Amino acid sequence: MPSYTDYETSVVLRIVLRLRETLLSIIGASVFACGAQMNDTVQRCRGGILFLGLILLGGSGPAGAGVFRCEQPGGPIFTDIPCNAEAQPIEVGKPQPIQAVGGSDLAKRYDERRAREQGERAKADSQWVQQHDAARADEERLRRALVEGRVVAGMTAQQVRQVWGEPSDVQTQIDQNASRERWVYRRTRDGSHGVRTVNFKDGRVAGAGGK
Repeated sequence: MPSYTDYETSVVLRIVLRLRETLLSIIGASVFACGAQMNDTVQRCRGGILFLGLILLGGSGPAGAGVFRCEQPGGPIFTDIPCNAEAQPIEVGKPQPIQAVGGSDLAKRYDERRAREQGERAKADSQWVQQHDAARADEERLRRALVEGRVVAGMTAQQVRQVWGEPSDVQTQIDQNASRERWVYRRTRDGSHGVRTVNFKDGRVAGAGGK
């Protein structure tokens, strides 16, 4: 049989007690509703509800309480009042508990699945944090390069124009794998001479060089 912790046992007991209180409330309301019927019907209704309640509650009740089966012309009725002096209460057996089949295996599989899902979620969260931090660091690197007037890998064409202006010459090469451009600067913004180049791949700076 599967073993249960004290916490699990207390939870089950609280659920059983709550169900017991609910059933007693339903039975009490049903008995009250039976009061609007005729006498014979009241007795049948009351006895049937009492019999059902004792079965559901496992035969529990005040000491000395019993259920009596009384034969009537219209059929048997069940009541808590003896039909006659020789009447004997009938035996109401307690419900047999149904043992859990494979309960420990189900709990184990649930714990394993939950642990696996938590591990996958933690891994995904960690990857997102790493990607976010890397993107923030790259943005900061490009921002500093713009402020310092440098061309670095990862810049867009617009950012290169902000730093070095319009190129003197643009050489374009397109192949099956990528689109490549080479910008040539023969004069810097301050008017000094020198040749500098910027190589683009798929719209981003792949490298820059020159004097």
